[in-house]
Amino acid sequence: MESEADEWRAEEDGLRDALLNKNYTDAYRLSTAEAFRRYVRGLREGRAILRVTQVERIVADVATESTTDCFRGDT
Repeated sequence: MESEADEWRAEEDGLRDALLNKNYTDAYRLSTAEAFRRYVRGLREGRAILRVTQVERIVADVATESTTDCFRGDT
């Protein structure tokens, strides 16, 4: 049985791996079911955060371009 700290560590590893574009899911399959589940949760949440950040960046770019076009008189 793993401690709660080990489970949080697994989730943290998943978040970090998402940020670094890595995937150690197969290695975590050798851990307990709960550690594996927490790693996968961290990996999925990390990837989701990265996707939201990308969308926000695109929206900000489009908004900046639209504002610039309005000031130039373009429509």
